[in-house]
Amino acid sequence: MRTSPGRYALLVLVLSARALAASVSEFEEYDAHVQPDVLRVRASASADASILTRLPINHPVRVVGAPTAEGFVEVRVRNQEVITPSDQDEVKGFVRADMLGKRQTEKMLEDQLGSARSPQEQWMWLERLMALRGSEADKERMRTLAQESGNKEWLAHAKRLEEPPPTVMGVCFQGRVSILAQLVGNKLEPLVESHDNTTRDSPEVRASEARLRARALELTTLRFSLFRPGMLDTGYLVQPRVVTEVDVTETARTRIELGPCPQLRGEVSVFNAHVFVSAPLKREQDATFSGAELARYVARLPSPVHELRVFTPPGRFIELNISGGVYLFEKGKPEVWACGSDACMRRRLTSTQAPVWLQLTSGQQVRIGSQTEDVDNTGWGTPANSGLWVSPDFVIHVFDGNGGLVEGRVSLNQYGC
Repeated sequence: MRTSPGRYALLVLVLSARALAASVSEFEEYDAHVQPDVLRVRASASADASILTRLPINHPVRVVGAPTAEGFVEVRVRNQEVITPSDQDEVKGFVRADMLGKRQTEKMLEDQLGSARSPQEQWMWLERLMALRGSEADKERMRTLAQESGNKEWLAHAKRLEEPPPTVMGVCFQGRVSILAQLVGNKLEPLVESHDNTTRDSPEVRASEARLRARALELTTLRFSLFRPGMLDTGYLVQPRVVTEVDVTETARTRIELGPCPQLRGEVSVFNAHVFVSAPLKREQDATFSGAELARYVARLPSPVHELRVFTPPGRFIELNISGGVYLFEKGKPEVWACGSDACMRRRLTSTQAPVWLQLTSGQQVRIGSQTEDVDNTGWGTPANSGLWVSPDFVIHVFDGNGGLVEGRVSLNQYGC
């Protein structure tokens, strides 16, 4: 029996649909790892779709959908440091199927680089090695290849490798990581924007959202050093979003959030006062000073001394707080280096609740504290203000190796505990 062209086309369409349905029904979810140095997760299965987040090499993903005709698969990406993740703590989007595979090792990439036949292939494998380990030897090989090729894009990329990336700082606020500021060199730039006497939908607030949304995409899958009282850790966060809230004083504050505050696997208690820094920290922790060792510093404080609190941060400082006053000493030098009164006109230090001190491997020190008793029910101060409205005002001090001091203030939205 002869089949007409129209009926033949319809038959092919029906068979194709049945085959596709069968393949979809047989699909089983599986785990994979990112292969390139950076992988874009898009809102739909298209190279032109908006970017939801970016993932680095070897980042784990869960493939939850069969390949599309365009070569994309749907994936789910979770914050890996969350003990009990929920659907709200993940990103679902689409990536190119050929950009996923097994976890890569330095040896695998070196072997691929050694067998590369073209400069383009060499550059691709060098980019992946650079993303995986970031050694000075990899930087030099990329610089050499860029110069030999004369490729302007490669030359620009190699030049950027010489510039240290901004150091981003954030805190655990209302159970989620809120980005406060970035440190470029010794310059502190707040990443929370406020607009007084405005509304949520004003042009100024919309413009702030657009600026911070562009910055948030650069921060996706932020690798960070994490500080909690008594411990240091490392990890990463995905799922950036820009949040704008109008507080009770009609001030709109726009900020970047990077997912829930992470916890160590197996940890059952919740620690607040987390501080996140996208730069390596020195892990050495100084022992607490004895009373005899502190005596010569305490002797320099105004008398009488009430409610003395001592902070012995890693690095070169000792901080003594008394009844709202703050005094900073260099270790081994019992002269006041900076303080929160008119006695220290050259270097002023703002008093904060429960400051956290961090020392970067660059040699800089960072001090982050809040001027409220409680911003997250526990953690920064005491839970005495639980149930009240508070206005979290974070103060960041940056100290360089030459005695420079930079201060920045960042206010988050008010909220009811």
